[in-house]
Amino acid sequence: MIRIVLSEVHLRNGERILLDDFTVDDVKKALQTKTRIVQSDGKSLIDGVLERKLKY
Repeated sequence: MIRIVLSEVHLRNGERILLDDFTVDDVKKALQTKTRIVQSDGKSLIDGVLERKLKY
């Protein structure tokens, strides 16, 4: 299954709204896929892409 992995820096602080005013749910519905928000570091990105459980 295709999954969208977004870094938390794409979101407004503490919200699930992207900087262009779309919500994470808007993206999820438009692309008909799952989304995952990860921290802004390489390990989190790799864990998100490989669908590993994050330990944060």
